[in-house]
Amino acid sequence: MHWLKLWTRGWLEGSIRFDLTPAQRSVFIDLVAMARESRNSPWVQANSTTAYPHSWLASKLNISLELLEETLTICQAQGRISENSTGIEILKFGYYQDREQQLPERKDAEKKAYDPNAGLTAEQIAKQTRLDSQLPEEELAQLPIVRRRAARAYLIDHPIKGKGR
Repeated sequence: MHWLKLWTRGWLEGSIRFDLTPAQRSVFIDLVAMARESRNSPWVQANSTTAYPHSWLASKLNISLELLEETLTICQAQGRISENSTGIEILKFGYYQDREQQLPERKDAEKKAYDPNAGLTAEQIAKQTRLDSQLPEEELAQLPIVRRRAARAYLIDHPIKGKGR
């Protein structure tokens, strides 16, 4: 059993949302899943030289033959798939499943999740730290740990008269 990587932003906001009906999108993602399960990814095929008959695929996906063929035609015209006598190929499958293609986006997302200062300039961080250092202890305790530590360190270097922490 395999797992399938799905680029959520592209799936939810990309052209596929407008180019295909909900039924066609479900057929397309089912074909992608079948390609992932295939011994010969990115192909949907019985073996390396034999395509599944359309009637078998429609039955497997529990859809009408008409919906399958309509979806295949549209997806071919849009460059999402190609089909020949050996099967259906999901185009750009390797790109979307390749870990290296996802690393930059994943690293950015992880950095933003763990570092509330990600994407801020040094000047913006300094201003925020000064403001944080003036918060009452109860409010300071609610901030992410990175900001709490920075605010407390700022107070050590810049003590405020009458403010004992």
